[in-house]
This record gives sequence, C-alpha cells and structure tokens, in this order.
Amino acid sequence: MRIPANELAASAARKFVRAVLAERTAVEFPGTPAISQSLLDDAVLLVSELVTHAVTQAAFEVEVVCHLEAGQGPPAHRAQNGAPPVDLVVEVLDRNPSHALRGAKRMRSDLRGYGRTLVRALAQSWGVTYRHTEKEFWFCLECAAQTPYRTTRQGLAGPLADVAPHEP
Repeated sequence: MRIPANELAASAARKFVRAVLAERTAVEFPGTPAISQSLLDDAVLLVSELVTHAVTQAAFEVEVVCHLEAGQGPPAHRAQNGAPPVDLVVEVLDRNPSHALRGAKRMRSDLRGYGRTLVRALAQSWGVTYRHTEKEFWFCLECAAQTPYRTTRQGLAGPLADVAPHEP
C-alpha cells in the first residue's frame, strides 16, 4: 500500500496491517496462522514506528507491505501441534534516493527515539535493506498455526466436531 508521507501515514499503515491480517485469518482452517491480539498489537505498534520514521525521510510517499510466509525456523521451533511456524513480515519502503546508504554508523542510528528499541524487543528478526533508489525497514513476527483437525473412526475431532455429522 502506498501512503502519502504526511501526518496521517502511521494511522493509514496501522489500518492497513489490521485489514490484511483480518482478511488472511478470517477463516480458521488447519494450518491457517493464529493471530493473537498481542501479536496484532505488536505488529501495529512496530509498523507505526517504522512508518513514522520513514515519513521523516521520505519526500512524497512510503510503501507498506504486509504478508504471511512459511516460517524458516528449525524443527525445534515448531508449534506444539507439529505445524510449522508462520511468519508475519512487514516491510516499510522509503523510495527517496537522496537517503541512500550513509555508512555503518548512520545505519545503526537510523531509527530514533524508541523505534529501534521496540523493534529489537518485539520482532523475531528485523533489518534494513539499502538499494540504489530505496531503503526498506522490515520486521518479522512468528505466528502459531491452527491445530490441524484429526479424523478418527468416530468422525472429526477438533473445533468442528460439534457441528460435523457423525456416522455410526
């Protein structure tokens, strides 16, 4: 989503992330990521911080990308139900070429205030990617997958067991 670089940008980014996550997790099928309220709050807080920072750097607009992808963690990090983790990835792009790579010292201090501290504390992983024409801040939060349904001789076991017909 492209957002004008103004005082309403952080609010628009928060609404966008909430909408994307609501859409992606609206139906609870096995393997669908479970987005807890705490995870949603963390994602919204972090995107707000990153967009606020990007707006101070961007000339005209910033772009926010929010998506879910298969987790990359080792098998030891799999959810208790055996399902692989799902990562929530949020990227904030500042397409202002005048703010290209400025050296390692500057890179470490690009996020001012509490932004960097919050990202470091809440995100599973995060980083900054510099390209010729843009700078991208990103973070990743790990989601749990829904418990898979089990079939038994008696029928379906799991969240739908009460509504699914049982055959004798």
